[in-house]
Amino acid sequence: MLVLSRDWTAGSCERLALFYIIAKSELLGRTKEWNDALEQYYDDAGLTGKVRRQNIEKHAANPLAPCANPSCNKYEEKVKSFPKCLRCKGVAYCSSLCQREQ
Repeated sequence: MLVLSRDWTAGSCERLALFYIIAKSELLGRTKEWNDALEQYYDDAGLTGKVRRQNIEKHAANPLAPCANPSCNKYEEKVKSFPKCLRCKGVAYCSSLCQREQ
């Protein structure tokens, strides 16, 4: 099961996040593909102006991953910059403190 949201439970290295298990180039490619398709969808629907911008912001893909600690609100500043968990290699944390809290 690939997880894109932050709704996993504490200490759950078993539920891997897509951000951490695909290559950086593939992640960036998928993000671009999604965002291009989203823009095309709104073009086809004739959506313009503020409503279009709000919808694109709401539904656009972001290649920057959140910290795997659900109590942390940090996101990567650069793609794939958080270190992966050495045990499962399926999640990443912004710091060793966040990993220890899990």
